[in-house]
Amino acid sequence: MGGFLVKLVMVVALMLVSAICFADSRVEDIKLQYRESEYTTVLVGDTAVPVFIKPAAIPLSRGVALIVVDGGYYGLSLQDAKTLATQLNLWGWDTLISPTLLDDSPVNPATGTAPADLPDTSIHPRSDSLPAQLNFTDSQTRLTLLMNALYNKVEDKKGFRLVISQGMTAAQLVSLGAAEKIPMPDSMVVIAPFWPQEDANKALVHEIADTNFPVLDISLPDSNRWQKQTVTTRRQAAIVALKLHYRQRQMKVQPVPSFQPYTYENPFVNGIGKEIYGWITYLGW
Repeated sequence: MGGFLVKLVMVVALMLVSAICFADSRVEDIKLQYRESEYTTVLVGDTAVPVFIKPAAIPLSRGVALIVVDGGYYGLSLQDAKTLATQLNLWGWDTLISPTLLDDSPVNPATGTAPADLPDTSIHPRSDSLPAQLNFTDSQTRLTLLMNALYNKVEDKKGFRLVISQGMTAAQLVSLGAAEKIPMPDSMVVIAPFWPQEDANKALVHEIADTNFPVLDISLPDSNRWQKQTVTTRRQAAIVALKLHYRQRQMKVQPVPSFQPYTYENPFVNGIGKEIYGWITYLGW
């Protein structure tokens, strides 16, 4: 029995070391793009993750808005997140922006491992599963570590906790939140949530309905097929589950690149900001 426990502890330790030692290239890109004086860092395992913190622009803060930026090119970019944060600051929110630690290493759908010689014929031509699926479990481990670190960073801040995310990161945060594996936010804003694998994407529908916190669900025009597949069923599942505070909104404006920091000229960011403002007003915050 003792030998089994020792082996179990070693396996768990190796898994944690693998998660903790993960160094995302996006983290390094941000460090190269910005001067050290422009960001602070949070320690996630052995990785110093750059985050952008700004205080509320009014004396009494409503709380902290945690914006976790996905690595995709479509939707809320880092620059857009900084613009959105400035709006939230004016509305009385402290803001913290962090890149996600999404693991995009391929895995074998049959074994969950990452072989380099996965044959092209292993997936049926009409299957919805990707030959090189993303490592959902490992990504959740890293995201859990990141969220714990972010909450610790703002633990001295009073008020509500509003978590804003998009895409695959949003899908994972919903899954972790429904299972209560991350610190519970007072509300979550998810922008075009999806996961590019059929089972996990379908599970997202019921996970949103099962969350114990209010959810603002924002869909984007011309988004990928994974997000489109669950737009209607996400809303229906929330209705069937009698979820008290759930709102689904359809954005009419497409995301556009923005290279002007702290500007309000981006209609996409303006639209997201208005939806969030309406949502927190509805919640009475």
